[in-house]
Amino acid sequence: MSSPPAGLPAPEGPGSVSGAPHLPAGFTSTFTSRYVDTGDLRQHVVTGGDGPRCCWCTAGRRPGTPGGW
Repeated sequence: MSSPPAGLPAPEGPGSVSGAPHLPAGFTSTFTSRYVDTGDLRQHVVTGGDGPRCCWCTAGRRPGTPGGW
């Protein structure tokens, strides 16, 4: 996983790439969790892979839990 932007911790736990359970082999070496901070919003994003670009937005069921993994 690449380093997070300065000042922001890397996402951890069950909603992050490194902590999500039951992911297929190779997922954690292909995708990275990071935060994007716009000043008004801090969004956890997962980036990586190849092929057509995709934007998938989902909300967690509870803070710290994945909503759509």
